[in-house]
Amino acid sequence: MAALVPLLSSFLALGARAQSPESLRASAERSFAAAAAAPVAAAQQGAAPPPAGPGLAPAPRPADGPEAALELERGYRGKKNPDYKPCEHGDKPHAPVRRKREEEAYPDAKPVPFAGLRNIAPMSPELWRAADLEKDFAKNKGEGQEAILIIVKTELCRLNEHRVCAAATAVLEKRATPALAKFKIYGAWIKANPANDTAALRRWEEDVAETYQFRQGPGANLIVLVPGVGRPFMSSAQELGLTVDELETNKGQAPKLERFLNEALEAGRRLRR
Repeated sequence: MAALVPLLSSFLALGARAQSPESLRASAERSFAAAAAAPVAAAQQGAAPPPAGPGLAPAPRPADGPEAALELERGYRGKKNPDYKPCEHGDKPHAPVRRKREEEAYPDAKPVPFAGLRNIAPMSPELWRAADLEKDFAKNKGEGQEAILIIVKTELCRLNEHRVCAAATAVLEKRATPALAKFKIYGAWIKANPANDTAALRRWEEDVAETYQFRQGPGANLIVLVPGVGRPFMSSAQELGLTVDELETNKGQAPKLERFLNEALEAGRRLRR
């Protein structure tokens, strides 16, 4: 079970007081005792539809869902390197881009940028603090949306076998699991974003990383904010199985993410009572 881990330090300075992981896990378990590159052509247009049978039109591609998430990520992945060999410490899901081509699983892979996506709103120096996100959520939330989901990523793993940041972005953008419909999603691409090319923007990236307790290692951070609770909950893309290999194995589905999101929502409801 993916743990619901509260953010600490600088985030809590905004007025939130974290619950211990143990008490939150126990609460959730009781409740559940009885989910910078421009897009390449394939991502923009989607893979070719399956061949039509005699006299039949091609089956329409879904706009959202597991199949759509796989299609989006594959469009930025490129072909796997036939000479690929994991480096000495293994190809960890979070390992940064390496220099040797034989250690690049997908040497032509691209990041999945937030710009132009439909379901992930890019964060900016004007919209990134928890209080501002909650105000924007109250004003612009969609039907059925109950809470905020934040993704903070670097895309430094884009050439790796697991492509954690890209896989997580595709899953969130295409709502590969039902619980995502209950969240308005905001994203920050830091450290390797070519658009953040000034000293001021790089300082902002550092503020984002500190506030949301981002560390290079387990891939993208995923943070849930339940309005009115003030206690954010965090997991990572790696912990939630948002990697290319798991995505392919699960045919685009994300069961660990589904469980984490539902547990966070339930914990938030209990805390508001």
